[in-house]
Amino acid sequence: MPFIAKTRQGGMRLSIQDYEQVDALGKDDIVCPFCDGTMFIRGGDRTAYRRHFAHRIECGADWLPEEYASGLETAEHLSGKEWLKMNFRHMIADEFVTGTTAEYEIIINVPAYAGVPAHKRITDVMVTFPNGRQIALECQLASITPETLEERTNDYQRAGIDVRWVLGKTADRDQNRRWCDEHFGVCYSFDFSYVSQSAPATRRIATPNDVRHFESEVASYSPV
Repeated sequence: MPFIAKTRQGGMRLSIQDYEQVDALGKDDIVCPFCDGTMFIRGGDRTAYRRHFAHRIECGADWLPEEYASGLETAEHLSGKEWLKMNFRHMIADEFVTGTTAEYEIIINVPAYAGVPAHKRITDVMVTFPNGRQIALECQLASITPETLEERTNDYQRAGIDVRWVLGKTADRDQNRRWCDEHFGVCYSFDFSYVSQSAPATRRIATPNDVRHFESEVASYSPV
């Protein structure tokens, strides 16, 4: 996943936002935390993408869920994850306590159930409270059904983790808003805009506006 990697020697976890530490490493010193394949830094200034890690070839971890297997993320999804980590207090405003942290891309072990073998999931952002409680913040932009939202939510709950979904793009549809409202009493949605970067002038980068809240207003939703 693009915002997290590790060192080849010692396996130390790296965040793309640890600029000095990451930039001091050699081109072959950064590897994928899931498959150990070599990664490099891509994006940043003068590009249309947020600075992130990328594989030289496709991720080789055979356990990755299908939605992660390509290792590719859109500029909007990268931007959405960054917003969630930087503004996680906004998502848990009523529950925040001093010492609560947020990290990108944490692996979750889902236990076997009802004939489904044990498997793993990867959070976009994981919020961890001092008492050990955790909430996964998920930026969902690709098309998805309420049934799949429920399946993934159940995975997190079986692992003892709460979840907050933030819908956007083709996932921000009336049926998914209704499902979130029915299950959580609130729906969160990203409204993306595009902000031109100064150099080069032709490049544009996706930026999510503040999260929109839809609380118990299912009847007022209009199909997208």
